[in-house]
Amino acid sequence: MRAQTSITSPMSWGSHIRASVILGIPLVGSHLAQMLTHITDVVMLGWYSVEALAAVILASQVYFVIFLVGSGFAFAITPMCATAIGALDDRQVRRSVRMGSWIVTLYGFIFSLPLWFLKPILIALGQQADLAGIAQEYTRIAIIGLFPGLWIMVLKSYLSALERAQVVLFATLMAAVANIGFNYLLIFGNLGFPELGAKGAAWSSVLTISLSFLFL
Repeated sequence: MRAQTSITSPMSWGSHIRASVILGIPLVGSHLAQMLTHITDVVMLGWYSVEALAAVILASQVYFVIFLVGSGFAFAITPMCATAIGALDDRQVRRSVRMGSWIVTLYGFIFSLPLWFLKPILIALGQQADLAGIAQEYTRIAIIGLFPGLWIMVLKSYLSALERAQVVLFATLMAAVANIGFNYLLIFGNLGFPELGAKGAAWSSVLTISLSFLFL
């Protein structure tokens, strides 16, 4: 029996570079927009209170590590979806996204525990009790945003496999702008909203992440 072979035209170097740039620029832009969101939080909390800023920096470092590790499970979806899309296997694409969502959700539940009990952890590491208390108040609210944040990473990986990274960029830019507005209202208590300080920054992040998830 003769093995069947298929002949495909290889992409040129120029085509590879062009495809990489078209896909990469929106992803780079979305990462920069995420950095802008963090910078905005730091600046606006610095305007509010040095103590609140110090506590949130402590809390966000722990939160970021947990979020980054969880995002790794979501990133694994990109090659899985890309392979399934190339094979025209829609069922496998859906399965990959679904299983990725379940995995990051389970991960979120497990690692919500150290975020919920952050104060004794920070005190054991030598941090001041008052700062540790504010940091724990922040993370107990931020936990709400951990789940949609991880689901966003799953959808981001899926959209990247579809070469629709522009959607991710638009959602991230929209979130960065919304975060400024929420911070203005909730950290400082402007326009009749309660002045929440560090907790306001946490609620701002939760609202921003939730809006991004609903958009995607």
